[in-house]
Amino acid sequence: MSYDTIYTSFNKMIKETTYGTAIAPTLDVLLLDSVVSIDETQNKQREVAAGSRKTNQISTNQYGVSGSLSGKVQGGRLFAYAMGTDTTTGASVPYTHTLANHATNALSSFTLDKAHINTDKAQRVSGVKINDFSLNLDTNGQLTSTFNWIGQEVIPVTSTVGTRSTASTSSVFTSWMASTTWNANPIEITTFGFNYNNNLATDEYSCGERRIKALPEGQLDMDISFTMVFSDFTVYDDFQTTWASETTNETGTARTLAMTMDNGGATTAEREIALSFTATHLNEVSSPTTMDNGRVVQDFTALPLDINTFTFKDDVAVDYITND
Repeated sequence: MSYDTIYTSFNKMIKETTYGTAIAPTLDVLLLDSVVSIDETQNKQREVAAGSRKTNQISTNQYGVSGSLSGKVQGGRLFAYAMGTDTTTGASVPYTHTLANHATNALSSFTLDKAHINTDKAQRVSGVKINDFSLNLDTNGQLTSTFNWIGQEVIPVTSTVGTRSTASTSSVFTSWMASTTWNANPIEITTFGFNYNNNLATDEYSCGERRIKALPEGQLDMDISFTMVFSDFTVYDDFQTTWASETTNETGTARTLAMTMDNGGATTAEREIALSFTATHLNEVSSPTTMDNGRVVQDFTALPLDINTFTFKDDVAVDYITND
């Protein structure tokens, strides 16, 4: 059995000027140990002749390509493409990237390369937009993310694919770096998950063309899941009060959930991710489990109204989306 491993291939990307017009990628995806999958379909189907059990011909329908890109988070480039807006501030390292979602404007597309080590061959996907991503962290783990994307076309590259680049941001973020608050109170979590979905429309085809013409954005959707360990029962009481309010009140009680991960570096060595949500409403809760030491564990899901802040501090001096 063969395996596609992190040391047999590498991935690069670059912003497209025109949707679907490929540009040779030069930028790192800012995911350590990144792995990309590329799945194509010709949408072939059998055409059965009347009065016969045999196939008359094989017809060809619309072409499609999609895939995923996953790894350990080092920077925010893919998040910026998923959300649509990136503003960079700062005169020296660390620079601060502030991400925000587009309410109405189209997301930028990019060209993605999956290059194969020692072969000078690659698969190049044009017209890539990120449909959805997940952000995940658990105890003794590192912050990871998976981006599901949709593209227009795969173009084989048979020479000059370049070399593996070194990520400009060297840090990864482990669970012990995370600090989390609920309603401004520190909380203890053992797992955290965030899902963000652009709900891209995949029916923009036209007669005379097998490839998709555009990937317009649909309604934004996002949700949060986390496992709480209650040792501070002031926080426990607040969660119970909030849950009771959601049960008895149409509008419920909105809270602010925030997470910051910092590598502890000083000055130019500092790397940080900060994520917070506005008007977060609890949606589901599991039965509480009491541990031997009197601590209480519960699983929660929540629906945020929107992302309040999503920032990265690193040594990338210009906007992620326009860094090309």
